[in-house]
Amino acid sequence: MSEATADEEPRARLNTVAGALIRAYRGLCEHPLETVSPPWCLSCDQIIEVLDMIRCTADSEFEASALCGHFQRELRAFRSPPRTPAHGAPWAGLRA
Repeated sequence: MSEATADEEPRARLNTVAGALIRAYRGLCEHPLETVSPPWCLSCDQIIEVLDMIRCTADSEFEASALCGHFQRELRAFRSPPRTPAHGAPWAGLRA
């Protein structure tokens, strides 16, 4: 395996996962895609954060790989249904 391929693999995985995460956030936008992002759009803020994080990993294969793992967990959490305590669980009736 050449060094170029080894360097590209984490970056390619990162770009694939980041693209899926950006599409998920874009799906939550409440404004037309053609318009400028309004200041109240939290989804656009998340997209900007994803892109900024990718730029910060430009020089490190290790950081790209770690960020890819972070984005994968974020994407799984984004796609999973909200968690609620099981009925009858000991902590179900506790209040903060």
